[in-house]
Amino acid sequence: MSATRETILRRAIEAFAAHGFEGTSTANIARQCGVTQPLVHYHFSSKENLWREAVDLLFGEVREAFGQVPAEDAGKPPQEILRAFMRRFVHQCAHRPEIAQIVLRESTHRNPRFDWLVERHLSPLIAGVSALFSASLPKDATAVMPPLHIVFVAMGGANLLFSAPAFFEALAGHPPTEPAIVDAHADAMVAVLDRIMGLPAG
Repeated sequence: MSATRETILRRAIEAFAAHGFEGTSTANIARQCGVTQPLVHYHFSSKENLWREAVDLLFGEVREAFGQVPAEDAGKPPQEILRAFMRRFVHQCAHRPEIAQIVLRESTHRNPRFDWLVERHLSPLIAGVSALFSASLPKDATAVMPPLHIVFVAMGGANLLFSAPAFFEALAGHPPTEPAIVDAHADAMVAVLDRIMGLPAG
């Protein structure tokens, strides 16, 4: 990938996360990158294609981070793998809040971009996470909420702190991305999962 193309994509991710698809213009992205608008269209042909490639780049990072169980976790019980996953997920949310911001902006109503996002990225991701949650449930678990609901609890709880940072900072007086805060939130989300899934505290 050329440096110019990557710069445009990075600025596009920031713009789409902050302003949504409708609130973002290729002209503004071009100005932020110090290039001309025709150059943006040369690389991506349209704002729609730019949005899709920006989303592909983001979810490529997610697949790279969570595509397989780390070697140090291999062979551990499913519950321990889940806890380690949850901690990594919280740190990923802190590092890349744009993912949740873009998903939330697109999911307020059904539209072709959202349908593409679900089919290409969200459905495979959530299916994998749901399978991990299902494998971690105690065999006698009968009153626990369905795995998909657990996924939404986990995703929402892990993301909101970082996708709405001004909200947290207004209440706490400091940004949520401080390392100690991220670690504490990871601990909290593991404790929440243990509780709602009926797992012994890990």
